[in-house]
Amino acid sequence: MAKRKFSPLQVWLITNLGLGIVKFLGISWRYRRLNSLPSEKSIFAFWHRNILPLMYLHRNKNYVVIISKSQDGDLIANVCEKLGYLTARGSTSRSGSTALRNMINQSRKYSLAFTPDGPKGPACKIKEGMVYLAKLTGLPIVLISARVGHEIVFNSWDRFRLPLPFSRIEVIYDTPQYIAKDANIDDSIALIENRMMALENQLLDH
Repeated sequence: MAKRKFSPLQVWLITNLGLGIVKFLGISWRYRRLNSLPSEKSIFAFWHRNILPLMYLHRNKNYVVIISKSQDGDLIANVCEKLGYLTARGSTSRSGSTALRNMINQSRKYSLAFTPDGPKGPACKIKEGMVYLAKLTGLPIVLISARVGHEIVFNSWDRFRLPLPFSRIEVIYDTPQYIAKDANIDDSIALIENRMMALENQLLDH
């Protein structure tokens, strides 16, 4: 069955409804950073399930995010751009090389934001695209994790999190990690996954 196409009016309505919901919820969320966000230009990486709380926290900073080239991606891109993000269109499964080149070009001026287990999973498993990006740009990877006090967790592949109104959200940042140009991809992925696990445990133990 062909996927339904939205009309321009429907796209406008869905975009603004989604933006309104994010802003309505976000204004009420109570953030607490457990440490400081590194000031250097970086590749900020976090699991796909944490998109909503972290996207609102880091709005209006001109970070570049990669979003799939699909109509669903169009809707997400519209919301992201209205929250002050720049977008590179593509994914690891469709037009990935074009999106990668776009992000490399934009990395000369801006930090990048990446969900290394997106857009379709498996959850909490890093794909090689982010490692290649770090090797090619020379930017460090800064891992980010979040703990949400009260939330709805969806029965999706990523266990997507929707923080409830007035929820407390704690955020922690890892130290910047550079990937050498001659580093082994599999070893780098294992290292980053282990660091993310340690960061999440640190957040839980805080």
